[in-house]
Amino acid sequence: MFKSLKIILFIAILAIIPLFGAAVSHADYTRVSESVNLREKPSTDSKVLKLVPMGYEVSVQSASDGWTKVVFDGTTGYVRSDFLEVVRGESSSGAGGASQSSSTATVSSGSGAAQSSGGSAGASDGSGSSSSGALRYGDEGEDVRELQKLLTEKGFYDGPINGKFGPLTENAVMQYQEEMGLDVDGVVGSGTMNKLTEKPRPAGTYRFGDEGEGVKNVQTKLKEKGFYTGPVNSKFGPLTEEAVRKFQGANGLEVDGIVGRATLNLLNAPTKSLDKPASTTQNQDDVKSAGTAPNGVELIDWSVVKKVFSIGVPARVYDVRSGKVYYVKAFSNGNHADVEPVTVEDTATLKSTFGGVWSWTPRPVWVTVNGRTFAGSINGMPHGGGVNNSNGMDGQVCLHFRGSATHNGNTAYGQQHQNAIVEAWNAASR
Repeated sequence: MFKSLKIILFIAILAIIPLFGAAVSHADYTRVSESVNLREKPSTDSKVLKLVPMGYEVSVQSASDGWTKVVFDGTTGYVRSDFLEVVRGESSSGAGGASQSSSTATVSSGSGAAQSSGGSAGASDGSGSSSSGALRYGDEGEDVRELQKLLTEKGFYDGPINGKFGPLTENAVMQYQEEMGLDVDGVVGSGTMNKLTEKPRPAGTYRFGDEGEGVKNVQTKLKEKGFYTGPVNSKFGPLTEEAVRKFQGANGLEVDGIVGRATLNLLNAPTKSLDKPASTTQNQDDVKSAGTAPNGVELIDWSVVKKVFSIGVPARVYDVRSGKVYYVKAFSNGNHADVEPVTVEDTATLKSTFGGVWSWTPRPVWVTVNGRTFAGSINGMPHGGGVNNSNGMDGQVCLHFRGSATHNGNTAYGQQHQNAIVEAWNAASR
């Protein structure tokens, strides 16, 4: 009796083994009828291992919850089951009741192609974007349709404009992101969308990173007008961009560091006789007023200004680039004026014009004192001593005018102040 029972149990085990074997056995091949991403895990948020082109056959290992585990070109991963067409073989039930494919399949555009799989991908809210606000695999709607149009216009997408964010759309997004230097994740967030929708760059526009004869011309013109001191090397680098910004600010243009039509037209305009800084080697006592701008600002030598800007007399300072106003008093007027803000509020405004940090870099200003306004240049680095102990600043800053000089004979730094004075004058003369 026990011998018969053992035989029965052995036969039963042999009958069960094929059921478990179906869950792990390799299938034949399945063809892909639409390009699809081979992912590391069964999730649309998972890493993309490869793109399986349309028409290629993949070896099916198992299938569950809308995903199929396959081998393609020696790489094992997961693809959406919607995109597979059974070529040969048949399905069977494996352990746990999951459908196990024992066939060859082809990737096809199934009816569920645009459906989101897995909560981590973000469910569509019917407006065409996921709950996170970004567009991603599985989304549908008018927003996706517009995305496909944008990608088509830029030459990255040649699929149907159907409003369904499937593998072709995702692959086009990833190719675009890689080309534009963006994070390659296949998700259209604000960064990718802003890049896709930005206006085409007009011809004859120059910006950071550009090279060539056009940039060389920009550098040459900026140097002629006293705004650029770097090399004329045809490379639009940080020095060129800074010079462009200064030129734009001095001429009432939008300060963006990009040489568009308006900036280029002004650069190519004839240089004014007063565009270049005055020489600091002139006999200051012999230099007289260089002129008065339409708004009353005077470009005048320091030897004249110091007679008006007496020690202890408050002066109104207008920051040309920002339009901010603060007040200072001079406590020394040697090679230039050494000044201090009058109040704590004046100190805060002065510092804010330098971006909230103290800086030696000169800024163009208009200085009004005793009823006259002069083109000047001021730095924003407190140093040395001071006499005002109630303005919230320890030290003084330097205020230069035409023909003034530094205390230590640093002619290069003195020239930076003279360049800023020219910027202040040009802003007044436009």
